Amino acid sequence: MIDFVGAIFAILIAAGGIMGYVRARSQMSLYSGILFGVALGVGAWLNSLQEPIPIVQLAILAALIMVMLYRYWSTRAFMPAGMIILLSFGVVVWTCVIYRDYLSMGWMRGAPYSDHNFTVVIVDENSKLE
Repeated sequence: MIDFVGAIFAILIAAGGIMGYVRARSQMSLYSGILFGVALGVGAWLNSLQEPIPIVQLAILAALIMVMLYRYWSTRAFMPAGMIILLSFGVVVWTCVIYRDYLSMGWMRGAPYSDHNFTVVIVDENSKLE
């Protein structure tokens, strides 16, 4: 399954960085847009694997949200920081809902948690193991 939402969001972030450079000649917008766009693209690709690894995309989205929160508090302008914050939260919620099975106990290895079957052998002092 291809992570279309993650891939489209990665393209939008990269395109926004390029647009910020074209309109305002902001090299920081260009660099951060391309950096976050590529990183989110890698996260979307990792989510498209047979056993998705959504924690990578969630970590990148958390970093993007923190950067944009700082920018929003600095400028108090909704566009573009506020819009990116809202869209990022939407992608976080979507990723958590779609890939919830891969965010349980086995999230470090990217596999869903499965119960382990254990066999218990009870031995008393009169038993003899052979």
